[in-house]
Amino acid sequence: MRSNAEQTSEHMRWFTGVPIGTNPLILLDMGISSVILWSLAVVLVVLLQAFFGKSMSGAYIRSAVLFANYLVAFVVGAFLIVAFLLFPNHYVVLYRFDPEYAYSESMKGKRFSLRESMHWRPFQVNAIEKFKRNVTKKVQ
Repeated sequence: MRSNAEQTSEHMRWFTGVPIGTNPLILLDMGISSVILWSLAVVLVVLLQAFFGKSMSGAYIRSAVLFANYLVAFVVGAFLIVAFLLFPNHYVVLYRFDPEYAYSESMKGKRFSLRESMHWRPFQVNAIEKFKRNVTKKVQ
């Protein structure tokens, strides 16, 4: 029978900080989603105006574009508020490789200053003992 210290020493385990607001993959997804949202909003508003108005003019298209611009600005603003104020541009993930499965746990870590949290890639953080709200995944 092995002790707990021997068992944990065999496992690979590390904590990493993951940027949200400056992560290129998330920013790419936000950009693509914004373009799709803008396009759908313009098309939908123009179709609704054409259906209910029975005619089409430049003012209808301008108003549809203006609405789509405001909608995308709202969504991007909400993302920035969540990414930089709620989660100061990071969350922490614990990765662990055990003999029987790979383990990943997302958690909200300690607050860094905005300057310390400006990263483009995952970055090393110290182990977190106390944490709030986590999501755990195990893969065989």
